[in-house]
Amino acid sequence: DLGVSELSGDVIRQRICAHNSLSQEERVALIVGLRSNNVRHSAYTPSLFLDTFGESVPDTEMVYISPTGGAPIGLPDWVKLWFLDTGMQDRLTERLDASDVRILQNKLKDFGLKEYSFGRLIHDLRSQANKHKKANPEQAEIIESELLKVVYDFYHSEGQTKQRPSFPDKTSIELPSQSGSLVKSEYLYMGDGYGLSGKITQQLYTNSPDKLIVPPSKLCIELKGNDDWGDFLEWIG
Repeated sequence: DLGVSELSGDVIRQRICAHNSLSQEERVALIVGLRSNNVRHSAYTPSLFLDTFGESVPDTEMVYISPTGGAPIGLPDWVKLWFLDTGMQDRLTERLDASDVRILQNKLKDFGLKEYSFGRLIHDLRSQANKHKKANPEQAEIIESELLKVVYDFYHSEGQTKQRPSFPDKTSIELPSQSGSLVKSEYLYMGDGYGLSGKITQQLYTNSPDKLIVPPSKLCIELKGNDDWGDFLEWIG
């Protein structure tokens, strides 16, 4: 016994967090070393991960494995999501001998790495939007519009390389109705601006503008590629 006291996991974690200028390779080596030496899990910190902007992830946050199409860009200021830098993800996959992202996530879950799941991501976004609306009720319409834009970007990217997943159950986006109020998407119908069937629906609900969504031109989103407004709005509810 040399009389040297062992550092607690919390102390190790604090010292790691104090060195946020570590290079990517140093971070990878630390993650691998902490695991291979069976250091207490309380020392594991997401601050060892770099996000897609090359910044250290905050110690109190979780980080997503980056989706196949890459992390989204241009997110609103109120959205707090972190995606793992793809270069670091590749390096960790190699060093930890992980044959796929699910295995990688399982090996690094105690560091705060989350598997990319479309449903979980949408729930995260909905929860953050609700929190921001509660703090800024006068901005509710802007926040819902920004949320719709983010969800659409994911909708588009998810449909590029594989079959698009379903929109998660028990999650709603509030859209502007023709009466000027925000209404949950599942309670709205498509009227003018949504083809021939929309014109018919508009006539049926002329006296109920709160049941009709505004035309596409008022949703402040420019569709990409061959995407269709009807398909997108049906998908979200």
